[in-house]
Amino acid sequence: MSSTIVTPRLSASAPDNAPDRLPVGRRRLRRALSFEVIPPRSPAQAARMPRLLKFLDSLGPDYLAVTSSATSNWLQGTADFIAEVTATTTLRPLAHLACTAGTEAELLGWIDHLLGVGVRGFLAIRGDIPAGQTSLPAGHLPHADALVSLLRRIENDNVACLAAGRLGIGVA
Repeated sequence: MSSTIVTPRLSASAPDNAPDRLPVGRRRLRRALSFEVIPPRSPAQAARMPRLLKFLDSLGPDYLAVTSSATSNWLQGTADFIAEVTATTTLRPLAHLACTAGTEAELLGWIDHLLGVGVRGFLAIRGDIPAGQTSLPAGHLPHADALVSLLRRIENDNVACLAAGRLGIGVA
């Protein structure tokens, strides 16, 4: 009979039949630590951010996910906040990027801008269809996989800027 180590469920999104036990002797993989923040939407929130960022930085997370939404002026609020993060901390920002944030041409400009402020990781999402509409407006990418393809194309075109590295890309 083999020994096993009981662990917490490895992933809430894993199939029900995924093993929740690791065989003894198998090296345990280190889990990533990350935090997700919403860019400040008011002067009062902005005033609290330096203290929060200093605290999060002290915890040494693998990355800091930064959301974007219409409320934070889409990617402008995200880009401004990420510029502050990279200028004042050692945190590695991961920008949420939604197909709903603009046309492909607009997204190209935002991706270039986000790379310029230090983003090296993206979470590609389709985003919610605007209220009152049944589909995304013309020119918008239909799904996150198209956004991933766009990001990979930009990555290939910017090899020198990325020091021959790759962008970290997740999909939600």
